[in-house]
Amino acid sequence: MSADSCLFRFRQDTLGYAGSPVLRELSLELRRGERVALLGESGTGKSTLLRRLRELRPAEVAWCPQQPGLV
Repeated sequence: MSADSCLFRFRQDTLGYAGSPVLRELSLELRRGERVALLGESGTGKSTLLRRLRELRPAEVAWCPQQPGLV
């Protein structure tokens, strides 16, 4: 994988609400141009993951190098 094809990655992240984990030890990497689908039953963490992706901050996730203005 080239460095500029990676947008960001999670490594062993835990997501949830007020001390109640919904997703434990999540590892995920998204690359430029890649399409993904989130499938699962109600309550399995799909919306939690999407909210987390929307709220990302550089200190909270391992960002992959990218060219300015391409996100």
